[in-house]
Amino acid sequence: MNREITLGDEIAALAAQLEAGEYRLITKIGEFDAQGGYAREGALSCAHWLSYRVGLGLGPAREKVRVARLLPKFPLIAQAFEAARVSYSKVRAITRVATPENEALLVEMATSAPASVLETLCRRFRGVLEAERETPEEADERRRVVFHHTDDGRLRLRAQLDAGEGARLLAALDLARFDVPADSPLTTFDV
Repeated sequence: MNREITLGDEIAALAAQLEAGEYRLITKIGEFDAQGGYAREGALSCAHWLSYRVGLGLGPAREKVRVARLLPKFPLIAQAFEAARVSYSKVRAITRVATPENEALLVEMATSAPASVLETLCRRFRGVLEAERETPEEADERRRVVFHHTDDGRLRLRAQLDAGEGARLLAALDLARFDVPADSPLTTFDV
């Protein structure tokens, strides 16, 4: 049993060292990007240079550059990352939604939530932030109801609505269901 605890402690210590190294890597990427070092070596962008030189996929390379550019703007996140209290995965998630006003809360969440949970929370929070910034015209562009009749005479409906409109549609469908004769194939909804 004692061997397992020692091995577990060793794994945790190595993970912390890797995260501290990841912090140093991200800060160096930020410096390299700011200095335009990638351009002097003939690359289109810092992400392209990382992909070629370090062997990262272009998507992960872009994420590292994005985080590297944002990290100096968020000192609490940077401190938690440098101290290995927050992993790169968590930093990547919270920098997508970080503002000076919510930075401390995000760091607190990141130190206590698993990365997968934090990723989900940040993705949902990002959706809320985007919806708040959305103009009425942009909301109208995202809103849609598409329907067509299938070969067997049924109606197929697909909708993308805001939460209030969606609730009203579901309520209307629920009410309409009771107006349909019991032997009708339309009494069951897959909503």
